[in-house]
Amino acid sequence: MKKNYGEGINLLISVTMWLAIIMAPPAFADNAVNLRVLVISTGEETQDLKLSYIKPVLDEIGVPYDVLKLTHRI
Repeated sequence: MKKNYGEGINLLISVTMWLAIIMAPPAFADNAVNLRVLVISTGEETQDLKLSYIKPVLDEIGVPYDVLKLTHRI
């Protein structure tokens, strides 16, 4: 009588590969990119209504952003 070990070996290989994938640390975890939103404003919040609307929304969501204030002088 012949025993069929093919199914058992396939299952063992599958479980071993699954555990290796789950337990392995990410290879490029140190190469993360910290993205930020650039908000371009024409003045202070009292002068630029769009800035006064977007700032609280970004703060509440937790999106990091930088404000660039542009002024035009003649």
